Parts: sequence; C-alpha cells; structure tokens
Amino acid sequence: MATTSQAVRAVWSGAPPRDTRRRGAAPAPRASRAPRRPFTKQNPALHACYCGHVVPRAEWPQFESSLASPLPTTFCFVHTGGAEVDPARVQARLDALLAAIRLNPPGEGAPCVARGARVCLSLHAARRGGVHATLRVEAAAAPRHVRRLRFLGDCAAWQLDSPRGELKALRCTLRPLRRFVEAHARLGRLNRQEAVSMLPPLLLGVERGHVVVDLCAAPGSKTVLLLSRLAAPPAPRGGACGAVVANDINPARCHRLRVRLARSRAPATVVTCHAAQHFPAAEGAADRVLCDVPCSGDGTLRKNPDGWERWQPRYPATLHPLQLAILTRGLQLLKEGGLLLYSTCSFSPVENEAVVASALRHCDGVTLVDTTSALPDLITSEGLSTWRVNVGAAGDGISSWADASAEDAAAWRLSPSLFPPSHEECARFHLHRCRRLLPHAQDTGGFFVALLRKEAGATIRIDPARGAPPPPPPPPSELAELDHLAGLALDDDDDDDVPAAPREPAPYSFFSFTAVDAASDEMRTLRAFYSLADDFPWPQLFSSFAHTVSRRLYFTSAAAAAALRCDGLRVLYAGVKAFERDASLGVGCAYRVVQEGALLLLPFLGARTLALSPLALAALLRVPSLALPLPTPYPTPELAAETIDAEDGALLSPLVEWLAALQPNGCCVLSCERRDGTARMAVSAMKYTDKAVLFITQGERTTMLDDLACYYNDDDDLPELS
Repeated sequence: MATTSQAVRAVWSGAPPRDTRRRGAAPAPRASRAPRRPFTKQNPALHACYCGHVVPRAEWPQFESSLASPLPTTFCFVHTGGAEVDPARVQARLDALLAAIRLNPPGEGAPCVARGARVCLSLHAARRGGVHATLRVEAAAAPRHVRRLRFLGDCAAWQLDSPRGELKALRCTLRPLRRFVEAHARLGRLNRQEAVSMLPPLLLGVERGHVVVDLCAAPGSKTVLLLSRLAAPPAPRGGACGAVVANDINPARCHRLRVRLARSRAPATVVTCHAAQHFPAAEGAADRVLCDVPCSGDGTLRKNPDGWERWQPRYPATLHPLQLAILTRGLQLLKEGGLLLYSTCSFSPVENEAVVASALRHCDGVTLVDTTSALPDLITSEGLSTWRVNVGAAGDGISSWADASAEDAAAWRLSPSLFPPSHEECARFHLHRCRRLLPHAQDTGGFFVALLRKEAGATIRIDPARGAPPPPPPPPSELAELDHLAGLALDDDDDDDVPAAPREPAPYSFFSFTAVDAASDEMRTLRAFYSLADDFPWPQLFSSFAHTVSRRLYFTSAAAAAALRCDGLRVLYAGVKAFERDASLGVGCAYRVVQEGALLLLPFLGARTLALSPLALAALLRVPSLALPLPTPYPTPELAAETIDAEDGALLSPLVEWLAALQPNGCCVLSCERRDGTARMAVSAMKYTDKAVLFITQGERTTMLDDLACYYNDDDDLPELS
C-alpha cells in the first residue's frame, strides 16, 4: 500500500502510486482545469451611466475605490420569541469578550487582525485519485477594528472591518470572537447582515400589534429585524404581538427563509410562497408593508464582485415593470394611515425614483415621508428629480420619452414611466425625500429607500403606463442572467449553517394550517394533562392538515392566526412548534411539549412545571438522564464520572422527589429565570417510571450550560428551588 506522501507525489506527477501501477500501463492523463480568473472590478458602462449623473464627478474616484473594496462584516443583536435572553445582556457579553482578549487599546476600536501573515497549505490524496488542497491564512497584514455602528440609532449593530472571507480565514487570531458570532447567529440572537439592510425595519416604525407584510422576504435578514421589533419586551400573554407575513416567489428561497426564521422562535411568523405582484391577501390588511424588490444589484458589488462583469445597462429597464407592479400591490395591501417602505440595492434611478414617481402618479392619496430626522447620524443623499434612461450598451442615455426612437423603445423595452417627471409633478411628488446611500459615505453598500404613507381615502390605480403598449418580454437568456443577479443581490447575509437550496427543483410542501378543535377528545386530554389555563388561546393552536390533527401542533400569535385564515395563501411555515405526538407507552398524554415552544407555553402550563435555580438546572443538564429514585448513598468518586457526583446529587434531590410524585408519567417543563427578567430558560423533559430524560439535543444542552454560566452567574437572589 502506498503511503500518503507517495500517493500525493504520484497524483501530482500524473502517475498512479508505484505499487498500484500495472506493468506496461500508460500513465493516467492529467485532468486539465482552467485557472480561476480574478474579477476585474471595472465596468466602463457603469462609469458612463453613473459618473456625473448619479454620483457627483468630484466624488467618483472615492466612490469607485470604495465600491471595489471588500465589504466589512456587520451584525446586530435581536430579540427572540419568549424573550430568552435580552439583547443588552448578549451585547454586554461581547464587550466583555473584547476586553478579555485584550485587542482593544485604550481609546481605540478593538483591532481584530494581528500584523504579519502566515499561510498553511495541506495536501491530501483522494481515494480515487486527485489531491485535496487546503489553504488557510492564519493572520492578515493590516490591523482591523471592531466598532459600534452609531448611525443606526437604537439598533445594536456592530461592524468588523475585516471582510467575511478574511474573518473565516483568521481561525486562530479571532477564534473566540468568531465562535461567539456563529453560536449566537445559530441561536437567533444575532443577525448577520449588511448595514444598509438594517434600515428598512428601523424606518418603518414597526410596533407591537402591527401586521407587517414583507413581499420579497428572502433570504430573511430584514424579516428577522421585523420580528425582533414585535418580540421586544414586555412579552404579552397569549401572543398578542402582531404578525409578519414573509413572502417570496421562489420555493427554494422560501425553504431557506423558513429555516432562518425558525431560529427566532416567534409566534408572529408566517411564511408564504407567491408572486409578490399577485399576493392574495385582502386589500387594506397590513399596517406596514416592506417592498425590498428584486433589482440589478449594482449596490452589492462590494460583496458580489462577479457582478462587475455581469452588469449591463439594459437591466434596470427590464426590471422596472416588475418593481412597479410589486410597489402597486404593496400599496393596495396597506391600511389607510399605514407606511410602506420601498427599497433596492441599486444605484439606477430607473429602478428607484422612476418607480416611486410612477406609483405616485397613478395613486391618489399617497405621499412620500421625510426620513432625515429618523436617523440623524446616517449620511445619505437626496433623491433625484432628473436622470437619464440607458439606450446604449456603452451607457448612452436620453432624458425624455419624446427623444426615444421606435427602434430604441423596442430594443431597450422603454416606456414613459421610466423617464423623469415633469416640473409640476416634481413639485407635487417631493422625490428629494427619497434617500440614497453611497458606499464611500460610511463604508457601506449601495442602497435606496423611500417611505410612503397611504392617507385616508387614497385611491390606487393599477395602470401606470397610461395606455402605452407593454414592452416586449426579455429573451430567456436575459431572464436567466437577471435571475442570477437578483439571487446575488439577495444573498446579503448567507449563513453557513442554513442549508443551501438544492440544484434540482424539489417538491416543497404547502400546508393547510387549521385551528384545532378544542372540544375534541385529544385536545380535552391535552388540556387536562397540562392543566392548561382557562385563557389558553385555542384559536391560535394549529394543525398543519385540514381534516385531521397532525403530528405537530403550531402556536401562533392572534394576528398570525387571522392571516392564516385568508383564502388562497400557500403557507410553508407558521408560528412555533408547540406540541409533538410522542409514541412512548405509559404516559398520560400523547403530545409532549417541544423544546422550541417551551418558553411560549410556560405561562399557560399548570401542574407540570417547576422553577429551578441555575445551579440545579446546570446539574440536571450535566447528566444524560436522571434515575428515579436517585441511588443512595451518593456514588463514590470512582463512579461519579459514570453516574452523578455528590454535589450535583444534593442539588437534584428536591427535583427527584418532585418527579417521583408527579403522576401520571409524561412530559413536564423545568424553568429558570433571572429576577430582573433579562434571561429566561425552559427545558422540556419526559418523566418515566424509573427515570427522567430531557428532550433536547446535545447542542441545546451545551448552549444552555453556556447561558447559565454567562447570563445567570451574577444573579444571587434566585432561590435554590421554588
């Protein structure tokens, strides 16, 4: 058998190892692979379209330099369902972490990259030939910093000046910080996203009880912030916190959206799959609407450098009709007095001000809202009132529909709505209230936002073209290219632990969420077993099937439950898993409490709950199962590693007595809470005749032990057992 070194050398030379080569056989041909060409971060057409027209010429060198540089890593802390840990406590832990690793010189930001560089190359021979090469960078040459993003106001946002790829490579230098960010992102307490994408939820002014519709929600970073606004304490009893309906047209993206939003454990969540311009909800149903529409994505070039070569001047005009249709549908869904935020990650006025102006033109009673005072430290530019529409591959443009020839109108899919409004319309529309964010202003990506209010008596007309013939549809090749660019623009917050959508289309299931029948035998057994409170909101407990009680039951907010009753909705996910059917024998109820919904159900559970001290709960988490009754005397030190030590046994003795007296067998919930209410924890357990078992994964067990050590260690007022 050839050694690993021999195998690597043989594959590298194109020949099989010496002892496996057949006598007289010709050497195996080497597989040829073209080397990956680096991206050229220049585009003459983009320069012609925007220099002097969208970006002042004096600022263009700084703008272009910033757009060609990598995007910093940004994240923010968010609330989760049940107020598990207050974001202020998580942020305080980050402050302590930065101080502990002593990377923060006095009076400066915390540098997160040491000077010097070290590159490690590892080669491994594959079983079927070939070499796996792993290149790891241990450090980078330039010092970086960690700092708070003050211009985002009360949003607890942070920025690491290292781009995300560099942060992944710094496994040794930044291991504690990287582990902290990844662990809390998996728990839903930390949201990784671009700084500019944090703006829409802040500007919408979402409040508890609002019904929010996110028409183009994938991949979900903005939706997470919307849910965080609804989940902010004090948490109401019964899920009266509003609802966020997160919609996307692509089932694969909806699947990733469902996985991401499930981390928030928010009962206000509803995930649907529809074309945004044909969303089937009733008109006037939403207090807030977010239209973060598909766009050409040239504002994302810092994180998607392949867009430099892909971007073409014809894309904005191609996307304009779809963007206008989505905005119009969003205004129809909005209540009178409600707010809608239209946003893109594009610099093109055709995708931004032209869409807003056309909507204002055919919608009476809709006005633009000035947002400059909402975030006073945010540096933005005013919306444009004049612009050019591209009619040439080199970036040539015209400023009026009258200047467009018939050939240009057909070739570039032009329509009157693409062009600037008249002087009278400019005075009425107030397009300067739109806000543009340029990358060089505050080291961000490119972004555009416009906040619109629907006044009382507003009229929404659907025909924005005013009789003009519709432009011809784009060819299939251009549609594929636009879909790719839209996908790149959407991936502003890719999480490594969210499963990627499969390459082949998968059969995604849509569920008929139906409220359970509280008078059924199963639900009466459930009520009696858990001693559910009289005010338990049965209309908010849903089965995922229409004509039978499903294996899993989902708990939603009251507003989400009302949204699920709308006709025609294709629902992929809603609420939080609360109960799950269990096949254990000898238990008093067929449904057990799911760990995801334990905190939300805790206020309604009666006789089968027990509050523990942090020390007792930590002792319980350290054992795989708890024997009933506990062996007496306590195990000797030689056996402690295999069973339980004396100190933990003393802490768990009252719990064992309570469990032994608990009848009938079945699920129970054990909880722990700080006196100040900034941290809460609940764990689902199953009590059998001879033992008790926690129904949690090993990852959840490790996370709870870490939380107890970090968020409960200074709470001395908690009793040992209550």
